[in-house]
Amino acid sequence: ILKGRRYDILERFNKIALQDIREKNVLDLGCNIASSSHLAWFYGANSVLGCEYSSNISKTALRISTALGSRIDIVVQDLGEPLNLNKKFDTIFAFSIYFHIKNKEMFAENILNNLAANGVVYFEGHERTSEKDYESLFKHFQSIELIGHNADGIHSKKYSRPFWELRR
Repeated sequence: ILKGRRYDILERFNKIALQDIREKNVLDLGCNIASSSHLAWFYGANSVLGCEYSSNISKTALRISTALGSRIDIVVQDLGEPLNLNKKFDTIFAFSIYFHIKNKEMFAENILNNLAANGVVYFEGHERTSEKDYESLFKHFQSIELIGHNADGIHSKKYSRPFWELRR
């Protein structure tokens, strides 16, 4: 969408089961310019809320949303602080943000407190990491399925970012 941003957003999104998007409430944690949020809306989500730490990036996400005519909401939020949304989400995205958050336990609480009873989390790790690197989050889930690996970033052709589906 913008020069310098990841080119593999659709490739990553295609690893998500559409039944976890269509007619679901989706929460996109660390949404950046909300590319995945827009895709969720495009593929039939009932509602989509993106959380982004940077107010400048959030403004860009809202401008893109207006240009695309998507109906997504964006909030500015530090994910290491309590996230009180008063709503449960069927599907949560948490893509390549884990190591950027200082308070990992609060991040896990934010996911658990905002995930519906039968909800799913799609979690992308960081380059060259494994399941053990995310124990503080994964210990809360009964089903942890490695779906595959995503591109390392815009300056690499390697695929070492693990991509999981987490279910309680």
